[in-house]
Amino acid sequence: MNKEEYKDEDFRTIFGVNKITFDEMLKVLEKQYEEDHKYGGRKDGASPIERLEITLKYLRQYMSQRYLAKEYKIAKSCISGIIEWTTKTIVKDG
Repeated sequence: MNKEEYKDEDFRTIFGVNKITFDEMLKVLEKQYEEDHKYGGRKDGASPIERLEITLKYLRQYMSQRYLAKEYKIAKSCISGIIEWTTKTIVKDG
């Protein structure tokens, strides 16, 4: 995703946060993602930015997990874990 392709008001409508808040949340997720995978381990195919997009769309637009799985080409069984990881990581950081 390229944030610059969205106008500020469209971005907030789609994701429920402004671009500055989105960037701050993304930094938290990127840091935790690197920490989780610094010794290797299986990655589920979703980058930190995709994890944030999926979670915000799920929470903001009430998109179904099935729809998000198709949109991001990720197994439906992974979506709930992505949403859970993202929300816990953001809440933990404060």
